[in-house]
Amino acid sequence: RIAIGIDLGGTYIKAGLVSESGESLGGWKEPTSAEAGPEAVMKALLSVTRKILDSDALRERLENGAGRLCGVGIGSPGVVDSHTGVVRKATANLPGWEGTPIGPTFEKEFGLKAFLDNDANAYVWGEYLFGVGKDSPVRNLLGLTLGTGVGGGVILDGHLLHGAHGCAGELGHIVVSEHDDSPRCSCGNRGCLESYASAPGMVEEVLRQAEAYPESRIFQLAPKEEITPKTLQQAAEQQDPLALRVLERAVTYLGRGLAGLICCFDPEIVVIGGGLANLGDLLFDRLEEIVRERVFFFPLTGLKIVPAQLGADASYKGAAGLALFPSE
Repeated sequence: RIAIGIDLGGTYIKAGLVSESGESLGGWKEPTSAEAGPEAVMKALLSVTRKILDSDALRERLENGAGRLCGVGIGSPGVVDSHTGVVRKATANLPGWEGTPIGPTFEKEFGLKAFLDNDANAYVWGEYLFGVGKDSPVRNLLGLTLGTGVGGGVILDGHLLHGAHGCAGELGHIVVSEHDDSPRCSCGNRGCLESYASAPGMVEEVLRQAEAYPESRIFQLAPKEEITPKTLQQAAEQQDPLALRVLERAVTYLGRGLAGLICCFDPEIVVIGGGLANLGDLLFDRLEEIVRERVFFFPLTGLKIVPAQLGADASYKGAAGLALFPSE
């Protein structure tokens, strides 16, 4: 069996043809055209799907009996209804997307079964099926993606958790600080994990501390408007005090949030992906130390906190996994 997987991003749509073993049989990319409105975004989604359906990669598989197309999976930002295939709440990078019937539109247009889920859920489902959870007895997994925001997903007893309203797994919006001066999150709340452990949250803290650290290596590596987590990593590896301080702050709050999530869900594996996962030992060694301090049953579980494995193809592989192995 094979499936089409599509990851809808604010800038680009990434799509691919994926086998049930998780092998990528071809990848496609198309501009999202979000600034042109929801109709243009839907047009782009349908366009990339037609390209895959017309591709030699798919045609050859179908003609020689080497594969059967079982559907299309779509990962979309925002809160989605995985049962009806409709976006319930849009994000700022896709204005007007709320209420869009993605699943029904795909099924009407192509006659294929369509599976819609939140993009972070799809990412975590992909890691469970084809990444850290592949060929293992793991049934309980917690996943976080650290990038422009902090997304997440929860798998319990082999099932992707959606909750009563499709909002389960919004791990970036758990509150980890309730001080009056806690940073404002993009959701409007204060003290969300995302406001500390996302790339913008870390860069904002660098700029806030800039006056106290005018000689920081960070500002020698990049202009202030071009600072990224990679810049922080490079500076931290040179023992730059500001970089080390900002990373420690981010990892501390991430560890606090993760400790609470572990106590709630008791996972076998915590997988962390996204750009910040590239921090490597700067992230994972300290993170495990913080969690060990805060989770009383940690030594009993064999819990592993590991980086994601799927890399650049993770987004559309996870989406394809929604169609290949639907989570009930």
